[in-house]
Amino acid sequence: MNTTAKKPCRWQAPTRKRRPPWSDPGRLIGILYPSGQCYIRKQVKEMYINADTIIKAASLLAAIGALVGAIIAVHKTLENNRKQNDEIKAIKEEQTIICYALKGALQGLIESGCNGPCKDALDKLDKHLNQSAHKPDL
Repeated sequence: MNTTAKKPCRWQAPTRKRRPPWSDPGRLIGILYPSGQCYIRKQVKEMYINADTIIKAASLLAAIGALVGAIIAVHKTLENNRKQNDEIKAIKEEQTIICYALKGALQGLIESGCNGPCKDALDKLDKHLNQSAHKPDL
């Protein structure tokens, strides 16, 4: 009798089947050698590519693509909003300068003697500038 034969580890129950234990996919195998060392290995199941596997992979790729597309759409919307805010701020500064220039021109016309519609326009412009200066920014 050969004493160097492989014996099952103490924690592994002996199998009743006549086939070797490592032929069962996904099962832990422990082999006790005469030196006292116990080696454990796991048999990996074989993978077959069939229609179900392809469908699962395609659905995963579609879900990832949809998620990335949604993130890109939100990012583009935020960038567009930021650009519009910058343009609006520049337009407001330009309109402020135009209003002060118009006020100066109207005051010059009133001082030169054009009192009719110029005085009414200057009063309305002063009222508008005063109200817009005290309006809270949203």
